[in-house]
Amino acid sequence: MSRPSAPPHLIVQVRLFGPSEGGRKHPVTSGYRPQASFGEREGRVPLMYGFQLDLFDREWLKLGEMSRARLTPTSPNRWAKLKVGDRIRIYEGRSHVGDAYVSELHLTPDLMPGTAD
Repeated sequence: MSRPSAPPHLIVQVRLFGPSEGGRKHPVTSGYRPQASFGEREGRVPLMYGFQLDLFDREWLKLGEMSRARLTPTSPNRWAKLKVGDRIRIYEGRSHVGDAYVSELHLTPDLMPGTAD
């Protein structure tokens, strides 16, 4: 019997900003659903992409701490251009509340750069 495959995801190192950095007021737990920006704009409005963050090594991510996590995009095709080492800016509304850095890519082959037909 084969195991079900995991949804397309990325492994990241994530850090959330505290209030003194213009970030959040409270820590987060797995299941946190902010938005990401890659610097793209439509006119003057930045394009945002939803995702879910699931922590690996702790129950809570305290503000200012770095943690390893799985980032599961809502629309994986929008994330296909990312590479290991890229920064993902994390937003809640218009507030930049943290950053994640790509450690591993686990996207389906048809989403990976250079593999589409």
